[in-house]
Amino acid sequence: SGSIIKLTAVPSEDWEFDEWVGDYVGEENPIQITVDEPKNLTAKFKKKNYSLTIIVEGEGTVSEEVIQSKSSGDYPPGTIVKITAIPSEGWEFDEWSGDYLGEENPIQITVDEPKNLTAKFIDVRLKAYIPDDNFEQALIDLGYDEVLDNYVHMYKIFEIKELSVISKNISDLTGIGDFISLETLWCSSNQLTNLDLSNNAVLTGLYCNDNLLNSLNVTNNIALTSLHCNENQLTTLDISNNTDLGGLNCAENMLTELNVFNNTELVYLNFKNNLLTILDISNNTNLKTLDCSSNQLTSLNVSNNDLLGTIPFFSFFDCTNNQLDCIQVSQYQLENIPTRWSKDDSASYSLDCN
Repeated sequence: SGSIIKLTAVPSEDWEFDEWVGDYVGEENPIQITVDEPKNLTAKFKKKNYSLTIIVEGEGTVSEEVIQSKSSGDYPPGTIVKITAIPSEGWEFDEWSGDYLGEENPIQITVDEPKNLTAKFIDVRLKAYIPDDNFEQALIDLGYDEVLDNYVHMYKIFEIKELSVISKNISDLTGIGDFISLETLWCSSNQLTNLDLSNNAVLTGLYCNDNLLNSLNVTNNIALTSLHCNENQLTTLDISNNTDLGGLNCAENMLTELNVFNNTELVYLNFKNNLLTILDISNNTNLKTLDCSSNQLTSLNVSNNDLLGTIPFFSFFDCTNNQLDCIQVSQYQLENIPTRWSKDDSASYSLDCN
């Protein structure tokens, strides 16, 4: 019987074991052999090749040119490859991602391990129509456009989450619907007469106060949590679909009615200086601040609103300058009228105003 020997083939850097030949043939590693006669074995190693995987987003191609070493599908270690992104007609190269990040084109990379690259192309044929020159100029000033031509490239605006165009003398926000990722819009102190945000499905904050609005459409903005449309000329306001709304300021308009029954998350409600005669806030039990002063209210029931004016310095209840003789409250409220409640001297608090 002979000795049993364990043989292990150990490759150098950038090499890998391939196979045994001679008195043992195979690719297993390590192996055990019995030396019961003279034996000859050869361990064969081969140079590693590394993959270079390229993914294309959009329309275009990517060329590969070997600068050093020889191409063989996968690349030997240390191969330097020149990579060029070539956009199709109507598209532009945007950026690389993956194992290289940047906008440079072409690039050279050293393939010293498996690499993955994505070449992103953008469609420059798609444009948003912006007829208001002041709106487009504001976008130019923000770096989202270059030429005042009533059009903005879609790829420059479709990822914008916040947009501020305050005090830009804008009278028409046509094109705002193409800002599909917009979450917050500040457009106060302009000359807007109507505003339709039906296409801005992810909008959560809207600040359009101090305009000339007589029409505001937020019916599709179900994610809206904050709406400030005060100091306009609104006669109607539909917020029945905005069930996540926590703050509403529609003061100083011309509203004759306001339905907040579905807005159970409301914490702040300000509609002072309007023309309301009735208001039902029985379903708004989270309400902490209510300013309904300077309307034409003839009745008001706050008996379900125990949180009104209970946070010092931050919340209050003001129903002055209405046509109220009686304000209906709960027993608890009647016994603990908060100091930040305000009413006319001619009105009284009562458990039953009927």
